[in-house]
Amino acid sequence: MRNVLTVLLAIAIGLTAVPTNALAGTLADAQARANERGVPLVVDFYTDWCSWCKVFDKDRETNADLQASLSQVEFVQIDAERGEGIELAKQYQVRGFPNYVAMDAAGDVIHHWIGYAGPEHFMDNVQDAVDDPAPFAKKVERFETSPTFADAIRISEVYATRGQLVDAVDHLRKGQELGPDGTDHSVAILDLMAQGLRTEEFTVNQVSAQADAVVARTGATPEDLASVASTARYLSKAAGDKDIYVKYLKPAVAALETNEALRAKHKGLMIDHALLVEKNGGKAVKLKYASMPEGWQEDSARLNSYAWWCFENGLDLERAESLARKGAEVAESGSERAMVLDTAAEICNALGNCNDAVTLIQRAIEENPEEKYYQEQLARFEKLLQSSGR
Repeated sequence: MRNVLTVLLAIAIGLTAVPTNALAGTLADAQARANERGVPLVVDFYTDWCSWCKVFDKDRETNADLQASLSQVEFVQIDAERGEGIELAKQYQVRGFPNYVAMDAAGDVIHHWIGYAGPEHFMDNVQDAVDDPAPFAKKVERFETSPTFADAIRISEVYATRGQLVDAVDHLRKGQELGPDGTDHSVAILDLMAQGLRTEEFTVNQVSAQADAVVARTGATPEDLASVASTARYLSKAAGDKDIYVKYLKPAVAALETNEALRAKHKGLMIDHALLVEKNGGKAVKLKYASMPEGWQEDSARLNSYAWWCFENGLDLERAESLARKGAEVAESGSERAMVLDTAAEICNALGNCNDAVTLIQRAIEENPEEKYYQEQLARFEKLLQSSGR
């Protein structure tokens, strides 16, 4: 059984490569091939813009172990945004990409998972479908009469992939009860509940209680505490209470202080700690600026991200304005440039430059005239300009 935390966070038979023609054709073609071979079918739902889909494709072409894994099944790739893929994605409840559905030749789902976390994770899921090709509905029925740890985890994964988060959490809790001594999925449960907070399947109080359970758990690692704090960031926004985040941020950063690698991994928490706990805006700005990746000042999205962070926190606004204007220059015309121009306009307004704010948002409207939000922004900035008497 694979590591369920890796699966949810985030959701050898020879070395024969998958034949090129096995990737082409319709779902019906692939089902016919699977029926002829007597093996499960794995459908890779992808999109052209999905970066992790491209990573998977590269690994599939070069990784012999992954090729061996796929030789056990029939495999087909379907563009979820073209042709039959549009309706098939709806039919199979595809949410996010890459998205993989293992099914039998009749089209009944065997297993379903989302995201590409590397060859091992993918191969583990394929192996699950090969080892237990029973349709998902049958697995659920089987679990009701003869519950096992393995079925609880598999069922939870499929429910999570489909967005049925209450059922996913319920089965993951049952899996924790059925697992061997030391089995603990409290962080994975917290992650699922936090997703459910967005869809109102769980309440702020329920997610907070689970976060408390992780923090109080004997043996909670610095990584666990960092995961809780990251979840609490969203939790605090949902509740409109920054103190919720601070409550979990303090123990997380205290645990990270002794681990340089984890501090580097969780730079965002260190920045927020400087801002919210230490109340040191200057330190937060230095940490934020240093955290930006190489080449970020030539990337419109990165420039916009830094400028917006400054605007939200009322910090480093002069430099943020300059960077936002640069971001608008390097952005692609259209919606991308309009978004950066809106950021620049907000910063100008915050600095009291109402005339510039109006000019910038007018440019945003020219770039994306269909977006009503920018029209509302223009009306707001013009009203502020009028009230200022300038």
